[in-house]
Amino acid sequence: PSAKELIDAVRTGLVGGLVRLDGVPVGGAEVAAVSLTLPDPRTAVTATRADGTFLFPTVLPTGEYVLRVTGPAIPVWYQEFA
Repeated sequence: PSAKELIDAVRTGLVGGLVRLDGVPVGGAEVAAVSLTLPDPRTAVTATRADGTFLFPTVLPTGEYVLRVTGPAIPVWYQEFA
């Protein structure tokens, strides 16, 4: 995300980040967030951009989440929820 998108995300509660593998940004990966603490499990999914950044398009409800990153460039051991 751009600097403005990151600032806006902080103000609105949007969640985003950067996926890198061996220091190299990974584009085209899928990032999934699954709630651990909400009464009904909630899942949000988004994709990384070419520069490895991602931003979930909607606000995730307050709680604890696990993330999983999947894609052809991602080794299997990183594709588990953690």
